[in-house]
Amino acid sequence: MEERNRNVRSGVRRRRPTRRRRRRRVIYKPDYARVRQVAVSKRIVGVLLALLVVFAAVAVVFTWIVPSVMKTLEPSPISAQADGEAAEASAQPVGYDEETGLPLYGDDFNLFVINEAHPAESGFAPVLAEAAGVEVDERIAPALSMLVETAQADGIELQFDAGYVSYSAQESLYEKRVEALQAAGSTIIMAREDAKRTVPAPGESDMQTGLCVTLAGNAEDFAGTAAYGWLQSHMGAYGFVFRYPAGKADYTGVEQNDLVLRYVGPENAAAMRRLSMCLEEYIAYVG
Repeated sequence: MEERNRNVRSGVRRRRPTRRRRRRRVIYKPDYARVRQVAVSKRIVGVLLALLVVFAAVAVVFTWIVPSVMKTLEPSPISAQADGEAAEASAQPVGYDEETGLPLYGDDFNLFVINEAHPAESGFAPVLAEAAGVEVDERIAPALSMLVETAQADGIELQFDAGYVSYSAQESLYEKRVEALQAAGSTIIMAREDAKRTVPAPGESDMQTGLCVTLAGNAEDFAGTAAYGWLQSHMGAYGFVFRYPAGKADYTGVEQNDLVLRYVGPENAAAMRRLSMCLEEYIAYVG
């Protein structure tokens, strides 16, 4: 105490020993959860951008490219003028059948077809003549009349409900079928597709050629009748075949209907029966 007082009196102050403070080293620890979250977010954004680019490309393809390609591949409708010129060229027979005496025509006429792949315009119509109570292309009228007369002589009555069917008449038939399918529960899209299996769309019906005729009767029961058996054995000689035979819907686009006959000429009729081909198959076969 005395020493302290002396130091105070003498003006000397004793310093207290100081301790050095150690600085704490801050160690940085990354937030791995945050890093993963950012990385996942970047991946998601990248995937979304990639999908957006893909969808945009698909939209461009289906909006512009596909329609333009389909348009180029789409078969051009048969025009009345163009086919009129072809019909004029094939109006004259190329000969006469030795057995029946009927006129024979070239395959540009015999194998002329109207279907979904080869549509016709609304104005197309052949030169018509009446035979067996229906209107047909005038060039097949003699063959149809002789077919009916020969069948009658053998005790077979052939009656027809339809021959040539115009574009507008086919349109009416088709729309009625579509309405019936819709009433049964089909959507409009499904109804329009399914209707074609029994009633071709307007412009896609071979009835518009004037080379087809439809027999009166029930299509489901006709295969078991005497008339069907007689036609199987005799109609080829007059140039006729069944237009929509069994098992050929994948080619014709139409379900079996044995009531529809089609003129193709005697030679083609014999070949089609021998090869068991429908008209579409045979046309592809002969090229």
